[in-house]
Amino acid sequence: MTAGERDTAPQIRAERKHADASAKRADELAASHDGLAAAAEGAQAALLALVDAVRDHNGLVHQHAGEMAAQGLTPILDGHASSSPRDGVVHLRGEWWRPYDLGEVLRRLHERVYCTRVEPRNRHLIHRTGATNAQVAASALLAKIPVPSPEPSALLNPRKENRP
Repeated sequence: MTAGERDTAPQIRAERKHADASAKRADELAASHDGLAAAAEGAQAALLALVDAVRDHNGLVHQHAGEMAAQGLTPILDGHASSSPRDGVVHLRGEWWRPYDLGEVLRRLHERVYCTRVEPRNRHLIHRTGATNAQVAASALLAKIPVPSPEPSALLNPRKENRP
């Protein structure tokens, strides 16, 4: 081995080590990206199922409201008679059934996840109710399911853990 070959051997080993480390990083990032894409696909499927469930529920409420109105049964809502089936309000067995505002349900779900996983300092916002019927209804619906756990927030915003 010549002196020149001896001088380049450590450099070649270092370059191979760097290339191996770079390949490992690229593999880790590709796997992470694939996991993220799979999670996004699952979330999209869940949101589509939610949209369908809200539409189905709202259609059922409107159907029963129309049937009851056709029989002359008109619920009293906020001190006033609900005047038409399109109001979509049904009172059965002591419970009021109203259509859900899909946008409000989606907003509240987003708020719950964001406040527990990304900004846990805003967790108190999860339990507030709104002033509109849509906000109250969405809050009541989501009150029946558990709030997500905040533990993984450190993974999303590691620097925020040190803030006061």
